[in-house]
Amino acid sequence: MNRWIVGVSLLCLLASCSKDNDDTPQSGNNNVNGGAGISFSSNVSSSIIVEVDGPTSRAPLTTFEPNSQIGIYGIPAFEGGRNEDCDLYNRKREEDFQENLFNACYTYVPGYETLQTEYPATFPSRSNPSLILYGYYPYNEDVTWREVGSVAEWATSWKLNTTDMSATVDYMFTGPMQADYSKVGTNPVVLNFQHAFGRLDFRFYSTSKEVCDVGYRIKAVTVYCNTGESGWMSIATGELSFSSRDLICTYPAGNAGITYNTPGEAVAKFMFPPEQTLIQKITCTMQDGGGNSRDYTIYDYKYYGYDVPIKKGKTTLMRINFLPKDATFSGPANVDSWTNGTTIDKDVKLQ
Repeated sequence: MNRWIVGVSLLCLLASCSKDNDDTPQSGNNNVNGGAGISFSSNVSSSIIVEVDGPTSRAPLTTFEPNSQIGIYGIPAFEGGRNEDCDLYNRKREEDFQENLFNACYTYVPGYETLQTEYPATFPSRSNPSLILYGYYPYNEDVTWREVGSVAEWATSWKLNTTDMSATVDYMFTGPMQADYSKVGTNPVVLNFQHAFGRLDFRFYSTSKEVCDVGYRIKAVTVYCNTGESGWMSIATGELSFSSRDLICTYPAGNAGITYNTPGEAVAKFMFPPEQTLIQKITCTMQDGGGNSRDYTIYDYKYYGYDVPIKKGKTTLMRINFLPKDATFSGPANVDSWTNGTTIDKDVKLQ
């Protein structure tokens, strides 16, 4: 699986979507407004599938912060029917959705089994009730019906925090997923999120004891790129729309140290729109033990024979080895194919 995920896998879409006009009584517990109540699990901790270090492995990325808000749409459906009209593109009016599932706001509150909401929702009150669900993060009360790419659809705004990329929001979406009452019952539905951005991580180290003894600290990493600073995200697919321009994006590294011999933990984790981001130049600001700062170039697309790719739901890892100024480079950067992920090894001479 080559993407960031939350929860369980998507279910197959086999439902016929229509308005809730079937008055067949619904049996079961937690009946609200004639249908069985539906809730959403608080067990939504993100993880990333890391493929940059060889075989696929899983490592924690983030968890929702307390009081994080998630938006949810629900379309009435029948279990075992056809999926002719289940997508979000055909649902422009609030009355096209299940009651209390039109851009519904759910809040993650630690200690609760389910996401919390002021307006509980239900399954449709009909035979073989089902819902086609779409979730996105973070919740935005001002979602709009607009064109994303070439399709008019429900969309939410997004924005990079270019002056402090550590504060950029991790925009996510579930895509369509089906919840059948016969399978779910009164159990909370687990939402399955995918990430709309691609990641660019940096790990720093030195194979030189001389360098490590100086006590260098990493103050910041700066990425010069051509991409979008803000735009719209499709709630249905996570597709991003934006106008590109040249940006300078900075990630404060918090005085991170340099590990000896092997790369340490990632000290800078950028997120960018995938596929359409051109990385032009990368620098890092270093400070020696005497408090003297200097900027070092890690990458410049004008002089290096490779690109730094940004792929949706994947991480490109740059491992930076700092060497004494009289050292000899160990070799050119190694860029693997995306089949096994991408790792870029770079040697930088300190002056």
